[in-house]
Amino acid sequence: MSDLTIIWIAVVIVMLIIEAYTCNLVTIWVALGAVLALILSAFVDSVTIQLTVCLVASIILIIFTRPFAKKYLKVRQERTNLDSVVGKTAIVQEKIIATGVGRVKADGKSWAAIADEDIEEETQVEVLAIDGVKLVVRKKEEEK
Repeated sequence: MSDLTIIWIAVVIVMLIIEAYTCNLVTIWVALGAVLALILSAFVDSVTIQLTVCLVASIILIIFTRPFAKKYLKVRQERTNLDSVVGKTAIVQEKIIATGVGRVKADGKSWAAIADEDIEEETQVEVLAIDGVKLVVRKKEEEK
């Protein structure tokens, strides 16, 4: 086994480990390009040719297969029970001051809440987002 073969095996392993940690669908194609270079290393001793094959194959795979793979291998992000409160109506329990934190009741639970404006108790608010352990809210617009 030549030194180049060992190097290409190492490149494949490193790229697969990186892909396993990042799941970006980039280094997997570089790993496949390195596999082609590894196979080529059995027949051609030129580092330049092997490297060129690896780079060209990787680029072609990234351009033509990555979009397809991302579309069909897309990991669906599941909303957690915390995310489910976003978009719901809450009731202010303790006055929210624009520069501070108040409390609201949303989905049957009491939450710390922040807003861009002062909001009085018993006001209905809409939950816009979650910021750490606080809900970001705004006054709910009255329906006509």
